[in-house]
Amino acid sequence: MLYFYQAVLPYVFDLKTMNEEKTTRLSGWLSFSAAIIFLVESFLYMYGWHIGRKSMADSWSQGRVKPFFQDWNFWGNFFFIVGSIGYQINSFAELTDSYQTEALILDFSMAVCFVIDSLLYLFALFEGEHSRAPRIRDAAYTLRYDLDFYFQGTIFFILGSLVYLGAAVQDLLFIDSSFMNLLGALIFLIDAPLYIISGYQFRDEKREVPIFNRGNILFIETRFTLGSF
Repeated sequence: MLYFYQAVLPYVFDLKTMNEEKTTRLSGWLSFSAAIIFLVESFLYMYGWHIGRKSMADSWSQGRVKPFFQDWNFWGNFFFIVGSIGYQINSFAELTDSYQTEALILDFSMAVCFVIDSLLYLFALFEGEHSRAPRIRDAAYTLRYDLDFYFQGTIFFILGSLVYLGAAVQDLLFIDSSFMNLLGALIFLIDAPLYIISGYQFRDEKREVPIFNRGNILFIETRFTLGSF
């Protein structure tokens, strides 16, 4: 949400009539604050992954949990942390108005990092087992839908990461990236609720099936049968 507020600033205020220094300062603080939240979130992702694996190792999947270095989700979380640290450094440079050239290069590098990160989460979905967010066992309400909300969130994560990569390229070429930043922020505003909803979606971890065997994956009812034409 904070990244959205930052992205919408050029469209809400007439920067020509406002104090440019104050506007830049506001944008810098929004970016810095959002980066802190982003960094905390990335470590929570890794912690949640650890709790999920421990739960599986102690229950039905004992002996079937892969080593951490063979888990796509681990590497997705790892790149998420790396990208979050990079954005924190970048936001500090923006706030202090220092190392601008280096910040642009770092911003591009972190955008590439998040594209890789989002693809790793997609690869994890093809594992079938424990690929989606763990179900909240004591939830008062459980959603029972064929639609895989976690998959939808991952697709939007990929799209948003690609848009931010485009914005980073524009910044390197000194092209106005306001529209791309706003578009990326809007995509992530859709992406985040999908991930939250997926945590309340009912599923039986013992009967988790590969993604192509699920009844609904891309907002429409569809089913693939591999190996038959």
